[in-house]
Amino acid sequence: MVGLRELLTTAEGCDLIIVCQGEFFFVHKAVIGPQSTVLKTETSNSQFLNGEAYIVADISAMVFRKVLTFLYRGDTSDFPPLHQTAFKCVPPTLEYFANTFPNTDKFLTTVVGKPVPKSSVSIPSAGPDMIGNRDKWAVLIGKQRVMGNLYEEKTCTNLAEVSKEMDIFAAAQQLDMAALKELAMKKVFAWFEKELRLGTPLSEELNKVAELVLRKEKSFVKPFFRLYAKFFPTVGMNLTFSRLMRELDRDTFDMLAELHSQWTTERSRLDEALEQTTRKAADLEVEVNLLKAQKASSETQQKDLENLKEALKISQAKEIVSATKAELFENLNKTLQMDLLMTRVSNLHSNENHPPRADPRPKKDTATEDAEKLKRQITDTQQALQQHKAGHKKVKNDLKREKQLLKEQLDDLKDAFKMFMDDVNKSGRCAGCKRQWNFTIDQDHYDSIKIACKLCHEEVWYYEDR
Repeated sequence: MVGLRELLTTAEGCDLIIVCQGEFFFVHKAVIGPQSTVLKTETSNSQFLNGEAYIVADISAMVFRKVLTFLYRGDTSDFPPLHQTAFKCVPPTLEYFANTFPNTDKFLTTVVGKPVPKSSVSIPSAGPDMIGNRDKWAVLIGKQRVMGNLYEEKTCTNLAEVSKEMDIFAAAQQLDMAALKELAMKKVFAWFEKELRLGTPLSEELNKVAELVLRKEKSFVKPFFRLYAKFFPTVGMNLTFSRLMRELDRDTFDMLAELHSQWTTERSRLDEALEQTTRKAADLEVEVNLLKAQKASSETQQKDLENLKEALKISQAKEIVSATKAELFENLNKTLQMDLLMTRVSNLHSNENHPPRADPRPKKDTATEDAEKLKRQITDTQQALQQHKAGHKKVKNDLKREKQLLKEQLDDLKDAFKMFMDDVNKSGRCAGCKRQWNFTIDQDHYDSIKIACKLCHEEVWYYEDR
């Protein structure tokens, strides 16, 4: 299948010349007619060069080149009249153009070509040589063969490209080419959308282009403000756009002005709510840190209390052992006294029955010495027992004071925890249903906290290994 672009650049099978600002374009009526009713009508009724050519007015040659490259996109499959001709996409001979457009060929003879200098300076100058018709045809065809690429659907990137697309849009509007109008408008609006996505502050280039386009082409007004409304929550009421809306589209201006007022009020409310929530979150964080510190202090006091209990148990055990030893010593003392008494009685009886022989050496009374030693041991044991009882009593009193202090601290912790429950139960945000002010606090003992939502019953525990 033959591509239309090759037909345009080679001008093979052309049957019409369009003149635009002095430039000649060789085209096919079967291609331009179905795509532009204006060109179809005007070229059919053209009397210029006996209908061989048509002059396009009010369109620059550069813009018309873009129009032609848009018309010559695709291939010949969509143009049935071209199916009857077997195109080879080979540039025709120069004689082909002279034979196809005889009136134009005659017209070219009247056009003075560019002077050509003599090839040799030795020949006297007899006036400038003129370019022949064959060379003129070659120049005209050569320009068409170097035409650029097809018209692309590439988004505009700067003000110059937007201005060029607006010229193409105006040409498409003049030639009644709906598809080209739509494409040019699409490219311009793509640039508008790209600029609006950048948010505030809007660029000066965007303000200038918007004012230029909207005042020049009324058909851009409503589509542009529909696009602007899409980004309205981000960019707000722009001064330039507000003025243009007030002048060009009063209904849209009134609607967006009302929306802007509502949006500003809602934004202020949300900002205030966010600030309050942030403050409450900070207060809750302070409360939580305080509870953590109190919990750590309570755990330390609990450990101290456990240590004191263990010390009390050890002291009580030592007291029992000391009492047992004292009782054993007392029983032993009684036994020794009884044995001493029995020994004395036995000695008396023995002396009465068997008087002792006189011994010149004095006898030592060991029983008395043993009794004195035993008494001293009993006295020392009783003193040690009294000292131990005094120490035990001191430890017991210390434990009572520590227990009273822990009770007071626990009462303070309970009061603080109840105040924390009362405060949190009036505010907060549920992790389950995401609603605010809907959760309560409960606990099963004072070193843990349970937060439960009133609506979805989502529960979260803190300060507890679960």
